[in-house]
Amino acid sequence: MIKQTLLKVLILLLFIDQIHAIVPLNKFKSNESLTDFIETPTRYIIINQDKCDEGLSCDNVAYYEINKKTGKTFKIARGETINIGRDYSFRGYYFTTKDRKFLYEIVLQGDFMLEIMHPKTYKLFSKEEIRDY
Repeated sequence: MIKQTLLKVLILLLFIDQIHAIVPLNKFKSNESLTDFIETPTRYIIINQDKCDEGLSCDNVAYYEINKKTGKTFKIARGETINIGRDYSFRGYYFTTKDRKFLYEIVLQGDFMLEIMHPKTYKLFSKEEIRDY
């Protein structure tokens, strides 16, 4: 199922002449629950959790971004899930760039937002609504 979703993304990107933005399908395992596809007004985002165990939280989540306007790709190799409360309810993801300049917070439960901010000051650089399918 996940490969079908990714194939739809690739077909869409080919349709809008962004061939150089392809993320190889062999980067993802076929378990749909390990991969999320997120769309904002300016980005396609693929979240891959195939290096996580079956626990409630994970600190080994990968972020792949494709810029809709330029077709450029961007990757953050390691992020973590956001879990809150005593039962560790899943809320979304945190990703910090290697240079520690940007913190990406993706909220999938509640606000459905992508916020990009400074990891120490939390100064907001960008805030985008996630498309609801």
